[in-house]
Amino acid sequence: MAEAAAQHDVGRSARVPLVVAGVVSVGLLVLLLGSAWRGLDPIDESYVLRLVRHPRSSVAAGEVYLFPFLLHPLLALCGNDVGLFRLVGDLVVGAVAAGCFVEGARLVASRPQRLALAVGALTTAAAAQLVFLLEVRVLSYRSLALVGLLLAAWGVARVQRGRPLGGGALLGAGACLVFVAKPTSAVALLLVVVALGLWVRPPLRSLLTAAGALLAGSVLVLALARMTPGDAGRYLAGGLDVVRRTGAYPSVPQLLGLGPVDVVALLFAVPLVVVLGAWLVGRRHADDGATRVDAIVAPLLVLVGVGTAWLAVGLLSGSTNGYRTLGVGVVLLGLAVPVLRGWTGEQRRRVLPVLVLVALVPYLYAVGSNRELLTTTGQTAAAWVLLVGLLVVRSAGPVAGPGPQVVDDLPPVAPGLLVAACSCVVLMVAPLWWDGPRSAQVSRADRPVGILDGTLDVTPEAAAVLGPLHEVARRGGIDDRTPVVDLTGTQASVALALGGPPLGRAHFYTSWNGGVDSARAALGRVPCTERARAWLVVPASGTPSLAEAWSADWARVAEAYVVAHRYTGYAATAGTEHLVLRPGPGVAAALGCG
Repeated sequence: MAEAAAQHDVGRSARVPLVVAGVVSVGLLVLLLGSAWRGLDPIDESYVLRLVRHPRSSVAAGEVYLFPFLLHPLLALCGNDVGLFRLVGDLVVGAVAAGCFVEGARLVASRPQRLALAVGALTTAAAAQLVFLLEVRVLSYRSLALVGLLLAAWGVARVQRGRPLGGGALLGAGACLVFVAKPTSAVALLLVVVALGLWVRPPLRSLLTAAGALLAGSVLVLALARMTPGDAGRYLAGGLDVVRRTGAYPSVPQLLGLGPVDVVALLFAVPLVVVLGAWLVGRRHADDGATRVDAIVAPLLVLVGVGTAWLAVGLLSGSTNGYRTLGVGVVLLGLAVPVLRGWTGEQRRRVLPVLVLVALVPYLYAVGSNRELLTTTGQTAAAWVLLVGLLVVRSAGPVAGPGPQVVDDLPPVAPGLLVAACSCVVLMVAPLWWDGPRSAQVSRADRPVGILDGTLDVTPEAAAVLGPLHEVARRGGIDDRTPVVDLTGTQASVALALGGPPLGRAHFYTSWNGGVDSARAALGRVPCTERARAWLVVPASGTPSLAEAWSADWARVAEAYVVAHRYTGYAATAGTEHLVLRPGPGVAAALGCG
């Protein structure tokens, strides 16, 4: 009775910070879901949409992932409406994150407190939306990799709860999804799962079910791609060669996510850490006034998070570097560490493997990325928020399984950690709304423009460029069989608005030293007759960045094209004149097509 009363008191003292965390999480979800039809990233998101809309356009050159074939039917089901596609992606990612949390909560506590369970699920779902913050706000390899990793963790938790068939199926499906999205992360996940398997010795049924789900998922993806396993291998190998030529991965440590760390980004965590430290000290000396301290400091943490977000945006948005605040995400790992402590005996064997796998999710996601480690782990900090939530559940309800029901040294501030995590989410979401001129600038997106078969609200500058392109495409007869190639490396949104499929790759980066060589290799695998039918996006003056990849004699080939449209760029190319070129009758001969 005394232990039950103690647990009840912990839950009651946590009510204020938990309610604040729940309110902030709901507000963030409403903000993100409500912005689904607003803004369009001019490069990364635009080229992902082109690839998902036309996945077979990259078959000749190859790609390093298979996710476009899996997402193409979903985009079609959404009526090729980008806003609806975003909304579905937000809901899928949030639902999987919340489901993984609930499964973990039932593993660590026999009877999770309802408020702690609901708020933990909401906060984890809100934090999961961070995966959409690096330009690409639609489902892509990034978000699918996170979903797959969380599904795998969900499956392991379910196996540990004594449900080997359902757990094995989730693990196999998650592993398949990670491979489809990021094969490098899939290899890292496999190594971790094998190590955990040697530790806990799962039932044979769970292993067989996982293998069956992995095989079924692979068959489905190959069927959607209309490929044999050999075709898929050649496709991925071709993509690896194209990516290798860009020079985007200069070293093995960077490929393993061990590149230089942007320490400056951690400075944005200082205000939150200071307030959290004051909270810990206040609670230690408050005796019976802990609830009063919570009532004061919980809202203060949220205000500090929002204020720091405004400061970060003010300092970084001029150069569109708001994403650097994602570095704050690593602080959440420190907040979640206490949940790894205190488990003994059978509880340790049941619970700890799941917690370790969840803690590793951000790193597994980072393997194979060309982004800085703090940025990629910040994108997937939902896994660490999930652990913070499990710490709350563990403090608010009886521990599941045999062993002591009250864990020693459990921090009484655990409910407050969830608010701290939520504040970090506020800090990291803000750049999406207020970031600088090269971002989607959601707060300024109020001009409707037709994109694919739907409508998006974009900034006035973007609308002035993208708005007339639908009519240009209609007059020129551009359809799903008319290739459109951006030879600038910066006009992916223009190519998307024109509507035709890409050639070679969906986008050719000019920011990497090997960009021209990579583009040349990809385009060289495309039949010359296909290239001769392509419309081009080029600068109005000077030689296009990727001209050498298109032809060794650009000056002569350019004369065979007809100017179909002229416009002034926006975002990174604001003030620069560009042309949309339509192929003339002499293009095939100029390109040397037989």
